[in-house]
Amino acid sequence: MGFCGALTIFAGYALSLYQIEWLWLAIAGFFINWFGDSLDGSLARWRRIERPNYGYFVDHSVDAVAKSSPYVVMTVPDRLRISPSGERAARKLRISE
Repeated sequence: MGFCGALTIFAGYALSLYQIEWLWLAIAGFFINWFGDSLDGSLARWRRIERPNYGYFVDHSVDAVAKSSPYVVMTVPDRLRISPSGERAARKLRISE
């Protein structure tokens, strides 16, 4: 369920490139991701089927992939705009090297 929330966030950000209203989908995805991520360990403990080492590894691996998905979409040039002052600062830093 947590990973489905991450996919929802990814879809919301990707679709917002075409229409800004899709950002509401991304916001809903954050809540779904938070709820699903909180639920998985609690559910395993409630069912008494914990796997401390394996569960820890899988949880953190899936979280790493899920948490990086919004950044993939944000790197699309249409959403990542640098202000003119930021461009000047970047040019100045390149010259000073």
